[in-house]
Amino acid sequence: MSEYIKIFSIFFIAFSLGIKAQKYDATLYFSDGSKKDGKTDAVVNGEPKLNFIENGQSKKEKIKVENLEKVEYHNENKESVIVERKEFLYHMGDRKPKSDYNWMIKIHSGEVSVYTSSGFDPGVSFNMQYRITPTNVRDYFFQYKNEKPELIYFISSDLVLNKKKVVSNFIKHFFEEICPNLVTNYNNNKIRFKDNPMPLVTYYEKNCSTTN
Repeated sequence: MSEYIKIFSIFFIAFSLGIKAQKYDATLYFSDGSKKDGKTDAVVNGEPKLNFIENGQSKKEKIKVENLEKVEYHNENKESVIVERKEFLYHMGDRKPKSDYNWMIKIHSGEVSVYTSSGFDPGVSFNMQYRITPTNVRDYFFQYKNEKPELIYFISSDLVLNKKKVVSNFIKHFFEEICPNLVTNYNNNKIRFKDNPMPLVTYYEKNCSTTN
């Protein structure tokens, strides 16, 4: 994903659940259908292993994240946040889409589902001066039915000069077959948004959903 932005995202589990501990009560769900309960860290994109201590055990394990499907974090009030590890696509220009894996939280379910990821890019420095400054980023991914999610929008604390062009390209590739009028209306500034791309989903569900 280096052609877009390499984000080693950490989900703000403590913020979401009001947890202050360094280790979080969680259930790990594995790709083979098994699961384990115990205490673990917040998931971080780019990290190949996750520290985990199973309930009733004292020895720390390092779980390979490639073997995980999701992690469900719990607080003392029995509230939970589910973070899924999903392969997603992203388009750079008209070239063949690239793929990567990311930890995501689902925020909307439907024919087009929406996932989000919050993260921090530490930047790149040379001789104590930043060539790429540290940046807070929130990514949004759309998933059409059971297809792979696609990166559709991002919010960055750093200025991105060609953001409109990049986002237009994401929207074009995702919607050009399932809702071409949406692409036209977005490019003509008839669909606008700033903080999140949910107006795109609202337009799709009203005008293009196959369940209408």
